[in-house]
Amino acid sequence: MSRWLLPRELGMEELTFVILLWIPSIMGSFAILTKDISNAGLVVASIFFVLGSYLNTCSEYQRKIWKEDDPNHKGKCYTLGLFSWSRNINYFGDSMLFAGWAIATGNWVNFWAPIVMSLTFFFYHIPDKEKYLAIHYAEEWPAYQTQTPYTFIPYIC
Repeated sequence: MSRWLLPRELGMEELTFVILLWIPSIMGSFAILTKDISNAGLVVASIFFVLGSYLNTCSEYQRKIWKEDDPNHKGKCYTLGLFSWSRNINYFGDSMLFAGWAIATGNWVNFWAPIVMSLTFFFYHIPDKEKYLAIHYAEEWPAYQTQTPYTFIPYIC
């Protein structure tokens, strides 16, 4: 599914750090540190998970369809749909869905995962990505930044 939505090569960081360290750390923490959780907690966890999955997957799908829909869109910056709420709404969705997983464990300690993920997105991935996009879409980028001033969390930052 990810190759269909994001037809790009995986970087060495994704192939090594994410697969060998990040994912096992999260899954291990969630499995080992899970406590009982109320039905209300599971409802809240499910809402975070579903909303986060929606923001991540649907934003990427909207961009993919837009780029494929019209040959004139090739090489253009996608600024519509969910990406009009935040320039990195997909990353925010990832953070929300992992917050849902952390809530589902019933242990506040497991919030380390979505917190670290969000901080990594905000201070590492987003600045690098936006520098690249500012160069790649030099004509469109300033207007997009003005139209959508939020880099991560809609209406906040």
